[in-house]
Amino acid sequence: MKNRAMIVLGCVCFFLLTVSTAKAGDVDAPVMQINNQLVGYGAVTTEEAIAIKPALADMIRRGASNNEIRGAIMEISKSGVKGKDLVTSVNALRNLVKSGENISTAGQIVSQGAREAQEQGLTGGRFAGHIQQSIREHHTGQISTEKADQVSAQNAKAAAREAKKAENDRIKAEKASEKETKKAEKEKAKADKRSAQQAKKAEQERLKNEKASAKKAEQEKMKADKAAQTEAKKAQQEKLKADKVAEKEAKKAEQEKIKAQKAAEKEAKKAQQKK
Repeated sequence: MKNRAMIVLGCVCFFLLTVSTAKAGDVDAPVMQINNQLVGYGAVTTEEAIAIKPALADMIRRGASNNEIRGAIMEISKSGVKGKDLVTSVNALRNLVKSGENISTAGQIVSQGAREAQEQGLTGGRFAGHIQQSIREHHTGQISTEKADQVSAQNAKAAAREAKKAENDRIKAEKASEKETKKAEKEKAKADKRSAQQAKKAEQERLKNEKASAKKAEQEKMKADKAAQTEAKKAQQEKLKADKVAEKEAKKAEQEKIKAQKAAEKEAKKAQQKK
């Protein structure tokens, strides 16, 4: 049993050693490639390249790409940083990546700090202190930014609640307005119907009155016509009567005339006989 445990332990140790060797082999080639490129560009010396190898290897293991690492170190180098200060800057870059910072952001933080330190003429420990100060300021700013983001998020939530409340109030007001509109439309329809009924009734009354007036006028006309006919008939009768009287008088006058003539003739005859 003991021998079996020793065999298992030996296998585990061998496996770990193999993995470690494989990992080392995995980063050696990219480290060498980055260093050769940096030396070729004049960004670092051979001695500086050897000194930053552990930092490069660690950043590669943590997922940083060759281009990102090379770009960040070249940015630091552009500030004029050399020697130990360059190694200090690369190690600061490594620590930022190790803490979870994005390689691009880490490169910007370190290169800015290195540039400021270089402009102030800082070297050695003072240079490293300024780099650390830049990192702390970034973290402080990041915390402030996060706090600001939280406040902004809270304000956004409050604004969203207000907007939702305003929307609900708007919908409620629209519904109330629609209700009032429908009520007003019903009242209007009711009033229109009542007006139409009244207009119809007034029209019926007008037609009735017109009909009654027309009938009365017709009756009056018929009465007047009848009266006129009666008067005309009466006048005709009076005329006929007058004509008869005149005719009778004329006949009587004619008779009187004839009688007078006869009498005259008789007298004339009588006078003749006397002669």
